[in-house]
Amino acid sequence: PWTAQYYSGKSQFLDDLLIELAYKYELIILPRGTLQAKYYRKAEFSQIEIANKPKKLEEIYLNCDLFIGAGGSMTREIAFLGVPTISIYQDKLLEVDHYLVNNKFMFHIQNLTKKDVDKIIQSNCKQINKELKQKGKDAFNLINKRLEQYVKS
Repeated sequence: PWTAQYYSGKSQFLDDLLIELAYKYELIILPRGTLQAKYYRKAEFSQIEIANKPKKLEEIYLNCDLFIGAGGSMTREIAFLGVPTISIYQDKLLEVDHYLVNNKFMFHIQNLTKKDVDKIIQSNCKQINKELKQKGKDAFNLINKRLEQYVKS
């Protein structure tokens, strides 16, 4: 998330690993904006697909064997959907991230290696956790209720 306003962690720390992983896996980078897209369109990343436009969450879910996220929201959403997910976020985690990691819905590996990726891909399959799904529904209902109250006032 090195182009995000809230982020103060390291940037471009994953470049060498991305290049290494591209020899074995099909990678798609979802850039945060034009600056990041331009950066990843450099020659050294030529083996990696750079998304030209935002992808729908459903498209990512259906076509993703492993999601590596450096940010927050999308990483959490994909983990919730049951896709094996690694957060490489380089800044302080939020409580929701700690919950996901502590309950094994998501991994947090700041210094990710190819060996980590290989191991997680080989050992995981997509599955939605019922407890996490219920927490998501409860959160949605709470937000929806507050929005309805706001609209009425």
